[in-house]
Parts: sequence; C-alpha cells; structure tokens
Amino acid sequence: MNRHDFVLILLVSFSVALFSFTLSYSKAGLYIIYCIAIVLFILLFLRKFSFVYYVVLIITLNMSEYSKYISTENFYTFRTVKLFGISFASIFIVLLVIYKLLFSKKIFNSFTNPLFRIGLFILSEAICLGIVYLAFGDSVLKGFENDLIYFMILFGSFYLAYDLSDTELMQEILLIALLIAPINILFGWAFLPLGSYGGAPISSFDSLYYAIPLIPSFFLIFKKRTQSKIPLWLVAISSVCSIVTIILQASGKSLIFLTLGIIIAWLTSIKRYSIKRYALTGVIILLIVLVSISVLPNKIMSYGNTLLKSKSYEVYSLFEVIPNILNNPEVAYMIEPSARVRALEFMNIFKELEEFPINLLIGKGIGGSFTDKYYRIPFTLATYSEDQWVSRIFYMPHETLNFVLLKFGILGIIFLLFFVVWLLRKLYSEVSNERVFLNIVLIFGILFMLGYSLKLAIFIGTVIGLLSSRHKKIPGEGGSK
Repeated sequence: MNRHDFVLILLVSFSVALFSFTLSYSKAGLYIIYCIAIVLFILLFLRKFSFVYYVVLIITLNMSEYSKYISTENFYTFRTVKLFGISFASIFIVLLVIYKLLFSKKIFNSFTNPLFRIGLFILSEAICLGIVYLAFGDSVLKGFENDLIYFMILFGSFYLAYDLSDTELMQEILLIALLIAPINILFGWAFLPLGSYGGAPISSFDSLYYAIPLIPSFFLIFKKRTQSKIPLWLVAISSVCSIVTIILQASGKSLIFLTLGIIIAWLTSIKRYSIKRYALTGVIILLIVLVSISVLPNKIMSYGNTLLKSKSYEVYSLFEVIPNILNNPEVAYMIEPSARVRALEFMNIFKELEEFPINLLIGKGIGGSFTDKYYRIPFTLATYSEDQWVSRIFYMPHETLNFVLLKFGILGIIFLLFFVVWLLRKLYSEVSNERVFLNIVLIFGILFMLGYSLKLAIFIGTVIGLLSSRHKKIPGEGGSK
C-alpha cells in the first residue's frame, strides 16, 4: 500500500464522515445516498466485486448509525435509508455474498477454515432451535428476525473478507475508520448542536466508537521498524482525541476499555520486544492503576463533568456489588442503572435457562428471549424497544455474555472463550502493528459487543475474516498457521 492510496482512503473517509455530520440531516443527503447506491449497483453488474466491497466498507464504517439529537426519520445514511425494511448497507452485504457464490472462483475457500465451519454448525443448530421456540415457546418473530439478519451480516462479512487478495487495503480501511472516529466526535462538539445523555451534553456517536478507548494502546505498540502503513502522526492525534472524547462523553465501557487496553498492549509489547525496555513502564502503569482505583472515584465525584462522574461511579458500584450478589441477589438493585440492567439480565437469563438443563447447555437459539419474572428490570429510557417493555419479553440483551448465554448456552460461551484465547495467542505471533491492534480491538468486540448492531456485525465479521485468512487452522486443529 503506497502513500497515495493511504491519503486517498483518509480523504474519502473524512469526506464520508463529514457528510454524516452535515448533509445526512437534509433531503439532499437522501438523494446522494440513492445516487451512490445506483452507482454501486452498476459497478457490481460490471463485475467490480472487490471494489464495491471496499466502497461499502468505507461508507458504512464512517457513517453514524443514529443521531442523539435528531430523530432517525430525518437522518439519512447507508445505515438508516432502507429498502423493504432493510438498510442499504445490509442489502449490499447480502448482494455481494450472492454475487460471490455465483461468480467467484473462491466460493468454498472460507469453508476450509475450521472457525467458519464450527461457527456455521453452531448457527445452524441455533436457527433450528429458534424455529422451535418461535412455534411452541415464548420467542417473538421480531426477535427472530433481528438475530437472523445480524448473523447473516456477520457471517457474510467474514465470507467476503476471508480470501480477498488485497488484505492491506482492507486493513487500512478498518484502521482509518477507527482512528478518525474520535476526531469526528470532537468535530461534532465544535460545530454541531449537542444532544443529551445522562443529563450531560454529548456529540452524536455510534456503536463502532467502542474502540475509541483502545486507540492509545495502538500508540503504545507502534514501532516504525515494522514498516507500518499507518503514520505515527495519525495514531498520536487520534490517541489524544480519544482521551479528550472519553472525558467529554464518558461511558462505563470506555473507562474499563482504556485501562485494560493499555495493560494488554504493554503485555504484548513485552513479548514482542525487549523486557528491559518495558518492565519499568509496566511497573509505573501498574502503580497508576492501583492508585487510581483507590483515589480516583472520590476525586471524580468533586469534578464538574456530570457524565464522567456518573459513569465512574457506575463502574465503581458494579465492582463493589458483584462479589455480594451470590449471597444476596437483591443487592444488584444497588448498582447504577446502566450496569444494573446488565446484571439483572444475566440473573434472569440464568434462572430461566436453569429450569431446563438442556437450555442451559445449548441456549434458546436464534430469537431466544427471556422475561424478568425472577428479578424485575426497572424501566430506563431507550434500554429496550417499546414492544419489549410492554410484553416484558426481552430478546436483545446488552452484553456479549448475556447474548451468547441466551442464544447458545454454555457451549456457546466455551466456543467464544476458545476463540478469544486463540486471538490472545496470535497477539504474540504478529509482527505488524496494524494486525496486533486489530486483534486487540476484535478481542474487546467479541467479549463485550456481540449482538449490538449491524454496523458492528459488518466490522467484526470483516476483521475475523481478515485476521483468520492467514491462519487456516485454530488450536486443536493442528496448529495456528
């Protein structure tokens, strides 16, 4: 990948992101979306398969999913403009998969990957189980449709990314999309009206921005001698902007991810480079973390940033209460609202699956749902859709652990952990800065962000396909390469 290509991708990404903050709020944005879609359809007809996939990635990953301060009905991007109720981004992923099945010479390459085969087997079993629960159980059609589309996009993105020849180009698109995310948020703070979240002003942001707190870890592992395609200046600017973004509009995950990301990056650097060089840094970071845990909560309580204050206390209350839940489940109600929902979800899901041991083992399949008859979930705005609140049947859990346990059971969690261990092992075998960072981002996405959005499904599926394309086998299948 030469410098000219990098600059072009960067400019196009910034242009798409700028569109997302400006013209996407007007009817002109809608017409532009239609024109771009028509051009992509024509290019696909002319057999420009790889090019169309790259363009769809750039457009989708650099566009917001929703607005915090303007209703989605007046917000036009590839993720919000729909045809027959399906977003353009999802339609193009499905069309590209169909196109590849019909015309590509590499139709079955991804099927040789054990990870893909095992995943398809688990998904097929979950779909069959989901149909049974849809017909005879408490699952609802809306939940089944949501899960089915989500996994179609996730596996479709993996299938598309697995054997494309220009992996460096795709890698660069993914990384630039992540690195400009905090810059886009600060642009929104500077020039656009702000929304409100947790009683504090925020700029619009979407699910892909979960990776923002991990960007400083990219700076820590960055080494020029590995001939990185991403320049250090962009990583440095993005790292600074990410810290500012976390301060301005904090979330519980951002505070946890920032700390864990730095620790993982440091541990990775020790193995890849010199222990002497990083030992002192590691000791200093460890001391900072320990001091922060004991001092920071009280300091932040006296600071004026309402959102940062509430999210810090939320994280603090979560870790303070969790050890006591086993003895007294009712203490879960002492946790702050956002974290409380996640704890109550897990408790209800586990109790419900526990009634039927086979469900605890394999879950309730695609579309699987749970009720809050054991531990009632207090109403919090925008936590679930209106139909879920009315019926008290919930099919969209808020954490990977809850999502996987409900849909795939304990076996699904075992497979998930097996995959994460494989990714952690790969951290030490990679020599490219970019691939190490994408591994770190994927680990956090898999552990905390499964089931959240179709945009994340495209991103996570693409990253898994990219990272596993050079590793045909996984542990237990004869090696890692």
